Amino acid sequence: MLTNPYKPDGNNLLPNWVVPLDGTTAVPPVLARGEGTVFTATDAGTAYAIDVGTTTVQWTGSIGTAAIGGLALGDGVLFVPTAAGALFAFAADGCGAATCEAKWGASAGSKMTVRPAVAGGVVYTGSANGVVSAANAKGCGSNLCPMIWSAPTGSAITGGPSVFDGRVFVGTTDGRVVAFGLP
Repeated sequence: MLTNPYKPDGNNLLPNWVVPLDGTTAVPPVLARGEGTVFTATDAGTAYAIDVGTTTVQWTGSIGTAAIGGLALGDGVLFVPTAAGALFAFAADGCGAATCEAKWGASAGSKMTVRPAVAGGVVYTGSANGVVSAANAKGCGSNLCPMIWSAPTGSAITGGPSVFDGRVFVGTTDGRVVAFGLP
């Protein structure tokens, strides 16, 4: 465990712990409730699972390019979107080794710009080219899986996706919220 390098400064809140990562930027983390694990990924192309109690890295996984937008966690799978337009799926509980390979990957064809959403066995993504895409959250039995559907919005996606009542919602750079009925 690292010692706290921060000195008390009046009423400022101090970190409980700090874990150094590769790269210069970490995406917004997600937490696994009840498991005490925080997940993040970096612009250096590495996904991390960190034990919040011990501050040890449980496992890492290479994604080969910068992570972007934020991560999603659903049904024991960690979904990592990338600047290269790929979506990687890792077993959240790891692979039994310090370094894990993705269970599968899918391509959206353009830089993913937002945190994915997972609902009903599907993972939804949004891209810089203005396309909403969906993949089977369980994969397809291969290392590279196809998207099961995609639809254009006409503008880059900056908000969402959110899933509710049989629809997926995204925000766009031209100031719209777009809703799609799910197939």
